[in-house]
Amino acid sequence: MANLIVALIAIVVILAAMGSLASSGLTSQGRVADSFRELGNLTGEAARTGVASLGVAVLDAGATVEFTVRNSGETKLRGFDSWDLFISYQEAAGTGLQLQRLSYTASTSPAAGEWTVAGIFTDASASSTEIHEPGIVNPAEELVVRAAVSPSIAGGTSNSIALSVTNGVTVEAAFSN
Repeated sequence: MANLIVALIAIVVILAAMGSLASSGLTSQGRVADSFRELGNLTGEAARTGVASLGVAVLDAGATVEFTVRNSGETKLRGFDSWDLFISYQEAAGTGLQLQRLSYTASTSPAAGEWTVAGIFTDASASSTEIHEPGIVNPAEELVVRAAVSPSIAGGTSNSIALSVTNGVTVEAAFSN
């Protein structure tokens, strides 16, 4: 009789352990499936995102750069604080090549080493400001990025700028001063 009770307890413990292992296995499989689904969503969003360069202007004796881009994709662009802006240029002091990753600021006047959104337009060349969903770059809208660099960009030089939006889609442009 004592052996029967011990055997029943052992069977209950084994069944409980098997149930626990099965449950954690199913939970892990669910997490993996969720991860693959999220990866598919992000990949699809990146495929529907497009950004095209419309031109670069160098202002303030090479201290400011304005980069105009068009949302040429199907997704709305927002979350500027998670975007990356890189500028590669010859500095005015003549000491060499500068490669800078600028930080985003919400201020309308960026300090050296910062960039901001100077405006979102339906047509930047005509200064036609956006009407629908302010602060979001909708498809076919144009964005003007203003960047402040230090030291200044040298005249007569070839330079480049690259902007990467939240989901990793990048637009690059060559420019001269």
